[in-house]
Amino acid sequence: MKKLLTAASILILLVSCSKPETVDVGMIVSLTGNYSPLLISARNGALLAAEEINRDNSKLRINLIIEDDESNIETVRQTARNMLGQDIDFFLLSITSAAYAAVEQDFTGSPVLSISTTITSDEFRRKDDNFIRMTPDISNYAVKLAGYTAEAGKKRVAIVYDANNITYAETMYGVFMNTLDAAVSGAEYKLFEYNTLESPSFRELGEKITAWSSETVLIITSAFDAALICQNLRTGEPLLLLAPWAVSDELIKNGGNAVENTVFFLKDTSGESSESYKNFVAVYKDRFSSDPSFQSVMNYDAVRFLYSIIRQQKSITPDAVKAGILNTGSYEGVDQVYTIDKYGDCSHPLIASTIKNGKIIDLQQNGR
Repeated sequence: MKKLLTAASILILLVSCSKPETVDVGMIVSLTGNYSPLLISARNGALLAAEEINRDNSKLRINLIIEDDESNIETVRQTARNMLGQDIDFFLLSITSAAYAAVEQDFTGSPVLSISTTITSDEFRRKDDNFIRMTPDISNYAVKLAGYTAEAGKKRVAIVYDANNITYAETMYGVFMNTLDAAVSGAEYKLFEYNTLESPSFRELGEKITAWSSETVLIITSAFDAALICQNLRTGEPLLLLAPWAVSDELIKNGGNAVENTVFFLKDTSGESSESYKNFVAVYKDRFSSDPSFQSVMNYDAVRFLYSIIRQQKSITPDAVKAGILNTGSYEGVDQVYTIDKYGDCSHPLIASTIKNGKIIDLQQNGR
C-alpha cells in the first residue's frame, strides 16, 4: 500500500529539492599587520562578489570562509594547514609570495584549486599544479623598470627590500639587475635589507641609502613602508622606482609629497572608463564607504571568474574547474581581460605610471 504524502511532507520535499548548492571558498588574507591596508580592500572585493552571487542565484551559493594571516608567514602556515584539513575545495590566496613559498607543498599536496591575485614570484611560474595566478610574474615589472632606468641614463642603484617577502624581492631585484646589466655597462648596485616585522628604523635606513649617493632607488616593499622610506631619503633627487606591491592609496596618503614623481608599472587602466568599472566603484563605495583598490577589483573578478567556470562546467570539483579555466584561457573582468596560459599563469599589458598632485597617472599624463 502506497504511503500518502501529507501537505507538510510535500513542503519539506520541495524546500529540500530547491536548496541551493553551496561552494566553500577559503580566503587567506592579511586583515591585520603591515600588509593589511591594501588587503582589507581585497577581502572586500571578494565579499562583494560573493554577496551579489548569493543574492542573484537560487541554485548556487558562494560561502566565503575568511581567515586573517596577520601579515605573518608563521600564521599563514598554521592557517593554511587548519583550513586544508576542512572540507574546502577552493582557495583565494591574498598572501605574499614568500608566504606561499612556505605553504606551497601543503597546497600542491591537497586536491584543492587555489587562485591568487597577489602571488607574483617567478618561482611559481610554468608549473602544472592546481594554482591559478591572476597577475603577471614580477619579472615582467622588473624588466620594465630596468628598461626605464637604462633609458634615463642611470647606473648607480640602491635596492631596498623587505626580507619578510624575500621570495618576491629576490626575484624582482635579480631580474632588474640582469636586465640593466644587459642594457648598460658599469651599473652599480647596493642592497639594503630590512624586516618589517622587526620594527626597523626607517630614519636610519633612509640615511644609509642617502649616504650611498645613488642615482636610483628601487623600493620593493609594501605601501606603508615605501611611503616611510621615501620620506626618509634626505638629500639628492634620485629616481625612485616602486614595485607594484607598494602602489595603493595608502602610499599616497602616508607618503604625501615624498612619493610624487615615483615611477612604477601598472596594468593598462583604460578599462576604468567603462560602464562596468564605474558601476563597480559605485556599488563598492555604497557597500564599504571607501574607494576600491586594484586588489578590490581583482579579487571581485577572481570570485566571479570561479563562479562562471563552475556554472560553465556544471561541476564543483577542483579538477573540472581547473580544466574549465585552462580551456577558457581568458576572463573579461570589471576593467581588464585576464589571459591565462596552460600553466594557469596570467599576463596583461603594463603601463609606465607616476604620481602627480596626489593622483596616479600614466607618464603620458593621461589621467587615471
